[in-house]
Amino acid sequence: MPTQVYRPQWIDEIIPPAHDTYLCYGKGRSYGDSCLTSTGSMIDMSMLSRLIDFNTETGVVVCESGLTIDELLRVCIPKGWFVPVTPGTKYVTIGGAIANDVHGKNHESAGTFGAHVRAIGLARSTGEVLTLSPGENAELFAATIGGLGLTGLILWVEI
Repeated sequence: MPTQVYRPQWIDEIIPPAHDTYLCYGKGRSYGDSCLTSTGSMIDMSMLSRLIDFNTETGVVVCESGLTIDELLRVCIPKGWFVPVTPGTKYVTIGGAIANDVHGKNHESAGTFGAHVRAIGLARSTGEVLTLSPGENAELFAATIGGLGLTGLILWVEI
């Protein structure tokens, strides 16, 4: 059966019909094809790549989960900031970096990407949209970092 692919342009368009099962697809850089399915649907996150806010004094960024590390670096570097953890390729989405909890060459000193996440907007399969952080929905926040999308769909992040 062919897979249906949703390509939302805005976060509020992201949830397919409730009876459907789906996986997110970013840039296809995950090891082992973890975002491929032969049943259900896929959500192509490539259009959800907007920078929502960037505080140039603190370095805190809020962005949609389809933004790539490369796209983020193009904004941050000219302002004197850099992403604290960069995996072997900069062509991964921020949502994918969180879902896989990637690490970089500075793992022993900076930890994983998830160590720098302050908040996550998460769409659950129930249709519920939650804000996750260490102080709000903390258990779900911890399970989402490195959870490969099993807790829901990452809509936006604050790092």
